[in-house]
Amino acid sequence: MDELSGVGRPSSRWGSHLISRLLPPALRFWLQTQVESIGQFDLHIGGSDQQILSGYVPTVTVLARQARYQGLCLSYAQLQAENIRINLGQVLRGKPLRLKQPFPVVGQIMIDEADFNASLTAPLLQQALQDFVQQLGRTQPASSALGIALAQVLAADRLTAEGAIAPQQVSLSLRPTLAPDSIEIIIQTDLTIENGRQLVLRQPRWLVNGTAQGLTGLDQFAIDLGPDVNLHTLRLDAGRLVLEGCINVVPVNPDG
Repeated sequence: MDELSGVGRPSSRWGSHLISRLLPPALRFWLQTQVESIGQFDLHIGGSDQQILSGYVPTVTVLARQARYQGLCLSYAQLQAENIRINLGQVLRGKPLRLKQPFPVVGQIMIDEADFNASLTAPLLQQALQDFVQQLGRTQPASSALGIALAQVLAADRLTAEGAIAPQQVSLSLRPTLAPDSIEIIIQTDLTIENGRQLVLRQPRWLVNGTAQGLTGLDQFAIDLGPDVNLHTLRLDAGRLVLEGCINVVPVNPDG
């Protein structure tokens, strides 16, 4: 693991010793506190000693595998953060590393099908699934086959969801967790990115006895990812989802 190969030529022996001994462990610890768990990750710091000693880190590159954040499982991430300002003076006195201002992170995230399914159990996505099914229910007549099936699913306190990722298409199988054999709804949709922050459903459909029927009321249904997200690529390959773009990291309690 080459944690310091991006650090510039040292301006002093003391500065080089300081950076190599204090900054990478502090950054590593901070990264680990931001996620529930993480497998392998490599950290690469870019910048001169003089810049870093002033509390300014020009770039940090992270390669991570098997990271879990708020219940969401990321199979692989290649990210680069820029223009990071930290409380280096406090770190030198043994205090935790803190961010002094927001900064952008650009790169690529890949989620394979197994991690996609593991993520569906996260409370964050469970609530999103409930909201989606409720929205779907409002678009369907209560007496229709889908309306009747949705009523049974909505009566459940918790949903079990299983997903499949194919080229240009995501499929979701939804059923009540406590009565998995009672009813199953299979929904297929294309996904696109609009305005950098919205996941948009394209031509959603549900399967009835193997036959697809359109869900016109949900065509172009959008899920807003928030103002700090700016994605330019969403790709659905066989068995994996790939996202590319930028996220602004905003400190919860910035250190001024």
